[in-house]
Parts: sequence; structure tokens; C-alpha cells
Amino acid sequence: MHWGRFMQHERFDPKYLDAGISTFLKDMAQGEGGPISAAPIADIRQLFAALAAQLEAPTDELASVTNMTISGTEIDIPVRVYVPASAKANGGALVFYHGGGWTIGDLETHDALCRRLAHHSGAKVFSVEYRLAPEHPFPAAIDDAMAAYNWIRTQAARFEIDPKCIAVGGDSAGGNLAAVVSNQMIGSGIGPAFQLLIYPATQLAGSTLSREFLGEGYFLSAADMLFFGQQYLPDLSEALQPKASPLLQEDLSGAPPALIITAGFDPLCDEGMAYGEKLRRAGTAVEEIHAPSMIHGFFNFTALSPTALSIVEDAARKLGQALKIPSS
Repeated sequence: MHWGRFMQHERFDPKYLDAGISTFLKDMAQGEGGPISAAPIADIRQLFAALAAQLEAPTDELASVTNMTISGTEIDIPVRVYVPASAKANGGALVFYHGGGWTIGDLETHDALCRRLAHHSGAKVFSVEYRLAPEHPFPAAIDDAMAAYNWIRTQAARFEIDPKCIAVGGDSAGGNLAAVVSNQMIGSGIGPAFQLLIYPATQLAGSTLSREFLGEGYFLSAADMLFFGQQYLPDLSEALQPKASPLLQEDLSGAPPALIITAGFDPLCDEGMAYGEKLRRAGTAVEEIHAPSMIHGFFNFTALSPTALSIVEDAARKLGQALKIPSS
């Protein structure tokens, strides 16, 4: 093996895994069950929801949590609004898109994460339940993500938020949507003020070292990614569109500042880093948090690892700082 390639492989040595995460992966490996593609979509969604409920640490109390629907381009979109006790009038907000391969996940699976982000950032958080594939393939999720951002911005006075201090963010597929929304709004004068990209999927076609070496045994597998991609993109050639793969956006000049979180044992690690570098080359201010001992999804695994919990809280504080929200 070429020495440089060996050194790249060394970074994926399981000895570097967080202890709690390592135990979780071993327990998963001993469990029964085949690839997720073998189960009906409804069953996969139920399993994901059950898993999410087990893996989060207790959250702090907020001033209010409210369910509502907003007007989308084709349907009404469910949204959950989180208001922290420290929220200030005319303060900042985060429009959040959940992860789940554009296929699974909802307001409930990411409820604890949104509570944590709101509490530690001081921002009001709007969690968006966009339409899922395969019932609603690309670009339905993007249409809903854009509609939600625009609706919340136009309703800023109603929610006592500053329309110039609205961030977009999300994890995994949700990070993909946040990046796409940011890019679609470049030059509009009304785009997001900031983007919080948590291990985002930025390249739906092609391969990277992290995808190659971490394709099995680290929670998100190559088979999972292929399955999710097939649900979201029935025509796989659409993966070459920047609206599907934001890393392929030719010009990112004018994109909002970003905080990008990557995990050392995540197949999506390298494309997240590559996206940060491309933003930086385009003149965008980028801050990165790299968690070398973590896996994909760790923002939802706070009951497993004190390190995971600490990183989530740190990212939330950085979001608050980016939106110029005074710390409580």
C-alpha cells in the first residue's frame, strides 16, 4: 500500500472511537436484522423513531414549544417552534431541517436536538417537517425547505425575530437542504445569515476515502447511502445537479458564513470537509468542528457519550455567537 494511503487508512482505526460510541456499534453488530432496504419504508421510519428516543440525554426546559403548520408551495408544512427562556425580542433564529436520508425522520426524532440547540444558543428554533421520499422525491424536500425559510422570514415580526439574523441548519440530509437553501438564495439580499451544517451530505455522486473505508460497521453504511439516494433521486443523474449535491455548485461566492461539523468515523466526513474548503476558497467565513472519535448521527447520541453532548452544546453556543445573541 502506498504510504500516504496507509496514513489515511490509519485515521480510520477503530481504536480512536469514543468508548460509548464503540460499545453502541458493537451492540448493533450483535443484533439481528439485515440491510434497511429489506424492510418496508414505514417499518424503517418506526425503527428510526424508536432508536432516536433511546439515545438522547435529558434536555433543559424551554419557555415554550409550539406545533403549527405553515403555507408551502404545494402543501401545508408542519413546523415546531422552540423558544428558549433566554430568547430576546428581535433576536436570532434557526430554521432546522432534520436528517434521515430525505426518507426517514420527523419533528419527533430531532426534538431533543432542537431543544438543546435552542437552549444553548438562545435562538428560536423552527424545526421543519418537509416531505419525504420515496412518496415525494427530489426536489420536494428542497421546495419545502425553501418555502419554510421564506415564510418564517416574512413572519419575522410575528415571531419577534430579526429577519436579518435567521440561520438555516440541519444534520446529514438536513445539512444538505440547508446548504442548498443557502446557495439558492445567494445574491437575493434576503438569504440566510448563517448556515449550521452538521455532517452534511454534499456529494451524492462519486466517492471519497471516508466513504470507501467507512462503508460498513459505523452506523451509516454504504448500503444505507445507496438506498436513501435511490429513494430521493429516482433518476440518479440528478445527483450531478448542485441542488442535489451542493459541493458541485460552481460558484459559492456570497454564500453565508458557516459552521461545519464533521465526524472522524462518518462516511460523509470528507465531503463535509471538502465543502468547507470550497466555501472558504469562495471567500466565505467557515468555522469547523471536527470530532475525530465520533460517527454519523452523533448529535442525536448524547446519552451514549459525554463528548457528543459537549460538542452539541459547543456548536449551539457558536450558533448563538454567530447570530450575535448575548450569552445568558
